[in-house]
Amino acid sequence: MRILAKNILPEGREMKKLLVAVDFSQGSIHALKYAIILANRIKADVTMLWVDDQIGELNLYKGSRVNYRKEDRESFEELLTDHKGQLTEGKLDYKLRRGKVYKEVAFVADQINADLVIVGSHGVSGYEQYWIGSNAYRIVTHSACPVITIRSDYSLEKNMDTIVFPVDNTTSTAQKALAVKKFAKAASMKVLILQLYKTNLKSIRRKVDEYTHKAEACFKDSGVDYEIHCLETYNPSSSILSFARKKGADIIAIMTEQETTAASVMMGTLAQQLVNHADCPVFNVQSKS
Repeated sequence: MRILAKNILPEGREMKKLLVAVDFSQGSIHALKYAIILANRIKADVTMLWVDDQIGELNLYKGSRVNYRKEDRESFEELLTDHKGQLTEGKLDYKLRRGKVYKEVAFVADQINADLVIVGSHGVSGYEQYWIGSNAYRIVTHSACPVITIRSDYSLEKNMDTIVFPVDNTTSTAQKALAVKKFAKAASMKVLILQLYKTNLKSIRRKVDEYTHKAEACFKDSGVDYEIHCLETYNPSSSILSFARKKGADIIAIMTEQETTAASVMMGTLAQQLVNHADCPVFNVQSKS
C-alpha cells in the first residue's frame, strides 16, 4: 500500500485542518466531539468524512442503507445542525466517498491538506460497531499525517494539558518530535519526555540519551514547555501506560509502522498495546523510512 507523499506538519505551517472519520457509530460521534473541542483550541476547521464500504449496517442516525447517498447527506446535515454551533473558531463540513475506508481517509486527508486525522477506537472494551472498529488501525498505518485515536469511554471533560513523549533507542524519535512539537505548540500543551531504558547495555543507553537531547532541543527551540523523566523498564507499554496514568496525561505520542501485507495490520506490538489499553487518546505518527 502506497503512503501518500506529504511532510509531517511542515515547518512554518500552523495546524488548520482536522479530518474526522465518521460512520455514525457512538465511537465516531465521540471522536467528532473531541475534534471540535480540539479545533476550538487551535482555531482549525473540521471536515467529517463518511466512506461507503458497501457493508449494510444500521447506525445512530438512520435505520437502513436504502438510497444511501441521500440518507447519508441527510445524516450529515443533521450532524451539522447538532454540532456547527459548537465549533466557534472554524468551519464544519463533510465529504462522502466510496471504497476502502482506510484508503479513502488517506486520500481525503491528502486532498484537503489535513494536518491531523481523528478516529474512534474500540480499544479492548469490545468491538465498535460499523467500520470504525475494524479500520482504525488501517487508518493509522496508512495516513500520511498524524492520527489521534480516541476511545468512546474517554471523558471529554478532561483538559488538554500534557503529552507523554516516550523515547527509546529507535531512530524514528526525530520524526515523532517534529510532529509532536507542532501539535503541542498549536494546542499549548506541555510535553513529558519519557526516557525508556530497556537494557543495561551502555551503547543502547547512550542512544536513548542522544535522542532525548535531540528531542529536548527540538522542543526548547520552538518554545514548547517540557519535562524529562527516566524509567528503567523491561515492559515499555506497561511502563508508559502507568506513567501516563500517574501524571494524568491527556495524550500519548507514539510511532507506528505501515502494513507489511494486504491481509494483516502491523502497527508493531508496542503501538497496538498502547492504542488498545491507553486511557487517554493516542497521537500516532507514521514512521517514514
